[in-house]
Amino acid sequence: LSGELPKQRMAHMQRRLSEWRAARKLKGSVHACAAMHRMLHGIARPTPTEAVERLCQVKEDRGREAELREAFKLLLGKEEAEDAVVESESLSPRGLQRALSAAGLLHPSGSSDGTVRACLRRFSAWGAEEVTWDDFRIVMGPAPPRAEATPEEQRESRGREREDACEKEDETTTAEEARACFACLDRDKRGKLSAGELREALEALGENVTTDEAEEMVRLGSGSAAVSEEAGGVLDEASLAAVMQRRFLPPLDEPLNLQG
Repeated sequence: LSGELPKQRMAHMQRRLSEWRAARKLKGSVHACAAMHRMLHGIARPTPTEAVERLCQVKEDRGREAELREAFKLLLGKEEAEDAVVESESLSPRGLQRALSAAGLLHPSGSSDGTVRACLRRFSAWGAEEVTWDDFRIVMGPAPPRAEATPEEQRESRGREREDACEKEDETTTAEEARACFACLDRDKRGKLSAGELREALEALGENVTTDEAEEMVRLGSGSAAVSEEAGGVLDEASLAAVMQRRFLPPLDEPLNLQG
């Protein structure tokens, strides 16, 4: 029995880690699309006091910060870069032009240098023609307070109270942005994405995604163990929204290497 519990715990941790990695990449990609949507269409700029408060809140929430870092890496085109390298860099007009083109959001009529610089000024917390890591965290903002768990979630969370803190409701991406983000991924306009199509769409944005990770993303959205399209294993706009309403942290036992 004493040997069985650690094995069960290890399997549980592996599952949690797999979910977190897949969710981080999927949500990071959606946050990147939402950020570009805000750059193109504008957003109310926070006051200096609000900016400081928002930055502090994001820094205190490592789950939110991990998702936003993933998004910022994609915008910079440095998905594999070390965190410290990414956090010291800024999104330039040339970098934003590349990111908008990859997402299919940059039309020929709007591809001028002046247009791209205007996008950066709209998004920057200080109206600059570049976006720093602090800018990005301020404008994308903190996650809202923890939502009440459903009865099913409460049952599942018993015995893992510390890990349960990783799941929150995230409503900081508006419905309009969510639709725009799904449209970026749904390039064939079928209204749904298989695991293979999702992987291709995310890789077009610059995200490195394995087959297993894409299948995990579909499972997170559909709530089913099935990953084949015939069995209902697809991601649509509603299931993507469901994933975006949850937040994930890595298992608190990290940096234990669970991959063997």
